[in-house]
Amino acid sequence: MSKEKDKIIELLERMVADKDKQIAWLSKSCDALADEIKRWEDWKASSEARHEKGRKKITPPTKANKQKLGFLKKHKPKK
Repeated sequence: MSKEKDKIIELLERMVADKDKQIAWLSKSCDALADEIKRWEDWKASSEARHEKGRKKITPPTKANKQKLGFLKKHKPKK
């Protein structure tokens, strides 16, 4: 009975050691992802500083009435 308990304890100790390795790897991976996110946020902030916010609206070269008149000249309405 004691041999079986020793085997179970040994197996559990190995499982705990494996889980500790997994936790360490995941922690390192999370740190790397956090660094990557910080780098992206810094890039975005510098990009926004380089470019002005929003686009300037371009005024149409002709007024809407003149555009409509030009369209009607090209496409005569049927009577």
